[in-house]
Amino acid sequence: MKPLTIIIFFLIQLLSINAICQTISCNFCDSLVLTKRELQKCKIDSVWTNDIIIKTNYISAFKTELLPKYKLQRKEIQIPQDIEPSIQRLKSVYDSILTIKLTYLEKEMDKNQLFIQPKAYISSLLSFQVFKFYPDIYAILLNGIHLKLNPQTTTDELLRYKKLSNDIIEKIPKNLYAKLIAITFEMENDRTRISQQIPFRLFGGLEDDDYKKQCEVLNFLMWTE
Repeated sequence: MKPLTIIIFFLIQLLSINAICQTISCNFCDSLVLTKRELQKCKIDSVWTNDIIIKTNYISAFKTELLPKYKLQRKEIQIPQDIEPSIQRLKSVYDSILTIKLTYLEKEMDKNQLFIQPKAYISSLLSFQVFKFYPDIYAILLNGIHLKLNPQTTTDELLRYKKLSNDIIEKIPKNLYAKLIAITFEMENDRTRISQQIPFRLFGGLEDDDYKKQCEVLNFLMWTE
């Protein structure tokens, strides 16, 4: 990238941030009160302003456009009675672990930001909120990163979550599973569209296509439980 192009790029970014700050208040970074490190963090926090707007728009579209659309399809799905209790149990586990992890992460996040990066904090909170109104079983339960990331998941717990998930998948009739794959594939395309191609879903990175499809089916089944 040529020097002039770089300068123009950063000028556009600066003007964009200034324009956004007219609707979202800019941080008050007082050099007389804050330490040098705090002041630096306070000033760079503005880079998250546009991120907040993008995520807010994503959540708005997700809740008002996508969820009503797919809720109708979810209601039409006839789940075999022998699977329902397992889905409810998996959703209960998901909700419990989600609460534990988000409570810890939100507290640590604010501490690491020295309590003076409100926009970075809000941006992360918005990402967390998506897990609450639409499940992501891989991100919260099945991602091996949780074996290392505090609060840690034990190996036995991870194996138990995988077994419960696999048991549900294996009991779904083939014709129903094919229908669920089609619905969740369409839904994922819709989610990509409204996200403006920005991959901000936390704890993702699932590359195995078949496993990803299974997780999306489980998410869809847990959603209205």
